[in-house]
Amino acid sequence: PVPIAIPTPIADPLFLGSCPSGCSSLTMISQRLVSTVGGNRRRLVIVCPTLDATSLPLFRSHPWHGLETGPEPPGLVTAYIEITPFDVIKYELDKESGLLKVDRPQQSSSSPPTLYGLVPRTFCGANVAALSQVAERADGDPLDICVFSERPISNSDIILSARVIGGIRMIDDGEADDKIVAVLGNDPMYKQVEDLEDLPRLLLLRLEHYFSTYKQVPGTELNVEIEGHYGREGAHEVVSAAMADYQETFGAS
Repeated sequence: PVPIAIPTPIADPLFLGSCPSGCSSLTMISQRLVSTVGGNRRRLVIVCPTLDATSLPLFRSHPWHGLETGPEPPGLVTAYIEITPFDVIKYELDKESGLLKVDRPQQSSSSPPTLYGLVPRTFCGANVAALSQVAERADGDPLDICVFSERPISNSDIILSARVIGGIRMIDDGEADDKIVAVLGNDPMYKQVEDLEDLPRLLLLRLEHYFSTYKQVPGTELNVEIEGHYGREGAHEVVSAAMADYQETFGAS
């Protein structure tokens, strides 16, 4: 049996009910107190021999672990969007809950030039770090992705299909922190863009400038450098490496 922990307000300490997977057996459902970073929280624990972590249609999937990497990775991937070009607040995925949280207000005047988020079921570990000539390690986060869209998209906490065209290799305090560059998968304006060199040079320069400065607090210095950028084939290699790192770290396909 695989226990599945789901946040719930239900007060019943123990009861039998129908399994959310649709199987014919009754399922033992109990409420337990579990320790979290923020303290104790009640969670509903469902135990069923036919239920696994990917078969709960009634509940939202975790954006990092519960979604597929993409329709046709490494070329066409899913992007979970955390920040839009209209945001002056730095939002990021809370890895424990799967909810979008406020990380910090931006202290500079920079705004992201594109939609910005992560690629599900990727992890920047040893395989990603090995692609850099100077990184001591990778940052241990999901792979970042920047997505160009001709029409403004003002909502975050959404998913979309993104066609990978290249990437920027950023080194942050000695850690590889690659930024995949992509275009909205079905955007007709970017239909002819197949590789990073097909983008107007100014768009790439804006991305490089943003990632070189967005963490900077006035009066301080950053240990950030742009090692370089790469085209579609190099980006496919980075996505594949991040998928392999995820597999090795979490043991999930």
